[in-house]
Amino acid sequence: MRSRAAAEMLAGAGFKEVYSLKGGMHAWQGLTAAGPPTQALGLISGGESLPEMLTVAYGMELGLSHFYQEAAGRAESPATAELLRLLAQVEAKHQARVWDMYAASSPVGENQEEIKRLASAKVMEGGREVEQALTELAPAALRPAALLELAMSLETQALDLYLRMARKARAESARKALIDLSQDEKAHLQALAERLEGLGGH
Repeated sequence: MRSRAAAEMLAGAGFKEVYSLKGGMHAWQGLTAAGPPTQALGLISGGESLPEMLTVAYGMELGLSHFYQEAAGRAESPATAELLRLLAQVEAKHQARVWDMYAASSPVGENQEEIKRLASAKVMEGGREVEQALTELAPAALRPAALLELAMSLETQALDLYLRMARKARAESARKALIDLSQDEKAHLQALAERLEGLGGH
């Protein structure tokens, strides 16, 4: 995702001030989070129930966690591997959030293994296929600042995708859940930006 497009998307999502960080995505030489506006919308028809929509969301959270875990195994430095594992842990917390929403909307007696069984982890947040993203990842280019920029790009696409899925959803409960998830992504973006700023561009 190019920085201008990312800035426009963030502004449209409610961020009042959007700044270009040092180097921007031009400094990243590995995976790029690019794709058309319709990317991943084929994952849903719009007629899904709330549990079905949350199952799709859970799968995307699983997919991104898997991407970070696999990338950690390819990292050349301990600092990079540690950051990737931390990002994977954050996605695990997102999965727990989606599960809580799923459990509240589903019949009593279901457990988290049920949604794991139903969910597909082939596509990660933002709609990118996990295997394709891993194939395009350049291990030599991995460094903490670039990884945080990449994570922000992926979260921005996830935020945008959740909002587009919400517009497509016909069930009010599913639409509201997707908007709530987009706000979670917004909060995660802010946390990533603060962490990147703390690196001082290194």
